Amino acid sequence: TLFCAIKPYQPGRLVAFGIVLGLGLVAVLLRPPPPRQHDARPAPGLWRLRWAGFGMQVALFVIYYLAPRLVPPVVTTGLLCAFAGWLIWRLRTWTARSDWSSRQTVALVTGAFGLTLLLALIPVVFLTGEGVAELAWFVFLLRLAAYTRCHPLTSLALQPSEGEP
Repeated sequence: TLFCAIKPYQPGRLVAFGIVLGLGLVAVLLRPPPPRQHDARPAPGLWRLRWAGFGMQVALFVIYYLAPRLVPPVVTTGLLCAFAGWLIWRLRTWTARSDWSSRQTVALVTGAFGLTLLLALIPVVFLTGEGVAELAWFVFLLRLAAYTRCHPLTSLALQPSEGEP
């Protein structure tokens, strides 16, 4: 059967998952950056952010999977670095807007997650269990988006103790 032909355990993905969990823990424990000057322009709308997140993820997949077949590896690496730099700049300009909130963050993450969810719903991939896990995460993100409508999220970073600067 098809299910027996699929190898559900893939060490590379497990390592990547561990790295993401570790980086997430580091991000939660970091202190927030010093305040920066806010931009007076309004933050992009929620649907614009969802589509932007989706488009950014599509662009990353195109660079990551198609560029190595078309151009030398050095060019692919340069494209990935340039794209990462552009993403950092774009996200920093958006998050500097005065009305940026947790709702915009959740909308951007939900949009970026959309492509991987669509890819996980392909029947062959879904049989590995990834689709079920991704659906669970998507439901969580939708619930989080609904929650942030009424309750703005605050930073999860640890606050300095009294003896620290």
